[in-house]
Amino acid sequence: MRVVIAGGGTGGHLFPGIAVARELLARRPETLISFAGTAQGIEARVLPREGFALDLIRSGGIKGKSIVGRARGAALLPASAWEDPEFRPYVSSRYQVCYMFMEQGGSLGRLQVLGLLPARAEDLLLTADTTQSFPNGFRDSLPFWCSAVSTEEARELVGILEDAGAFMQYPANPSYSFSQVFIDFGPLLPHETPKA
Repeated sequence: MRVVIAGGGTGGHLFPGIAVARELLARRPETLISFAGTAQGIEARVLPREGFALDLIRSGGIKGKSIVGRARGAALLPASAWEDPEFRPYVSSRYQVCYMFMEQGGSLGRLQVLGLLPARAEDLLLTADTTQSFPNGFRDSLPFWCSAVSTEEARELVGILEDAGAFMQYPANPSYSFSQVFIDFGPLLPHETPKA
């Protein structure tokens, strides 16, 4: 059986869909499940880490929009089908992991920040392709780093942080704080490189 679940945009629509997908897989493990959604919705951040395929479509809001907004949103769906008539699910194979030292007035280098994390997390991020950035481009701000890791490594990092007692900041887009280090996870599209 093949099932496509539509209902992204907000967690109130997405998480019940994930619960339905899990129940379907529990009852019929051979079921092929994917979700239809946009690259801008919460589904693009949550579904890859949950292991579900995401069929990217172009779509816009209709409910609560002006007549022009409704027409624009309705016109995007046929355009999406015209651009990509084949079923091509996208499951992120890489994640961007951004991290920074959170204490004001204290500036640490990348190796010092990584040294505050559990040893296995430090090892994973130490060998990853990494870029350095400054919030809003101000060099006097605290720097942060973004590393590209595989989905499996991202899941392993989340497990390491949770086992070490890291505090989850935002469940929808996994973010953690541990030993004054803030760590944020997000999926990378195939053409993207890690960036802030």
